[in-house]
Amino acid sequence: MRKSLLMFLIIPISLGCKNSNNYNSLNSQLAGGWIYLYQVGGIAGKPTNFPMSGNTSLLVLSGNQTYRTLLNNKVQTDGSYSLGSVKSYFSGGNDNAIKFDSSADWQIIAVRNDTLTISDNYADGYGTIYIKEK
Repeated sequence: MRKSLLMFLIIPISLGCKNSNNYNSLNSQLAGGWIYLYQVGGIAGKPTNFPMSGNTSLLVLSGNQTYRTLLNNKVQTDGSYSLGSVKSYFSGGNDNAIKFDSSADWQIIAVRNDTLTISDNYADGYGTIYIKEK
């Protein structure tokens, strides 16, 4: 009986640690500056909302889960973000997600090599594409 009770307590704790480590790894991948390239999606599903010529838009994510957005090196917004896992409209599974400030909506997040994608989690939502600042 004690062994069963002990396993009942250990398994959730170890799963919780695994998730925390996964988010720590994701958080370290996210840390740094991300240059805005474009948005894609909506009903047409085509790239849209390119930065205006001569403008640089940057998303800066820090390891302490704060962020800021800059336009031509001037801060536009700042706040905090949370990482989590949500059921994805796209994959049907649980995917990494980010929530900025106290927004009600989680957005699907993916980092592949030097590319960051943050996507709305519904059919005709938008995805925003960033490239890692060098």
